[in-house]
Amino acid sequence: MSGTLGPAPGRIAYAELDVFAAYGSFLVQDDTARPDTSRAFITDLMNNLVATTDGAISVGTARRRILPVTLDVRTEAPEDNLDDWDHVTEAGLRITSGRLVVSTFDYRTAIPRTTVPPGDYTARTYASGFDTISDDRIHGDDAYRVILWPGPTVEPRVLKRYPHLPIPG
Repeated sequence: MSGTLGPAPGRIAYAELDVFAAYGSFLVQDDTARPDTSRAFITDLMNNLVATTDGAISVGTARRRILPVTLDVRTEAPEDNLDDWDHVTEAGLRITSGRLVVSTFDYRTAIPRTTVPPGDYTARTYASGFDTISDDRIHGDDAYRVILWPGPTVEPRVLKRYPHLPIPG
């Protein structure tokens, strides 16, 4: 995975996952949340590769495949360099159950859960490898990293926009 991040000042949880991006996206969500994917949600996801609903953040992807996703929950915001990343977003997430799920509307017990303290988090999502995606969007070396830390549930925003943004779906 390309991209560099500053050292983690404190780690709460960490997981390297293979996540199926069924509709060109995946969810980072509280285990009890069941996202409402309204028209506005889908529009935000398509335009910015990030959207939120109660208890969940949706992350847009360049392909509909099983993709590498690194989940890193820290005690503080990362000090990072965005230069090595194609697209970076930020959003807020409220976790009430103390369990975090990264999937695409898949709540089976076989899907890994990551234990985190309940509370409000800020999430920063990084994507790399967009220039490696084939025209049919089947092949590529895209990878995703999600870093959460205790903080305000900020509105979704793009910190760095990929100039040829792939549209999920």
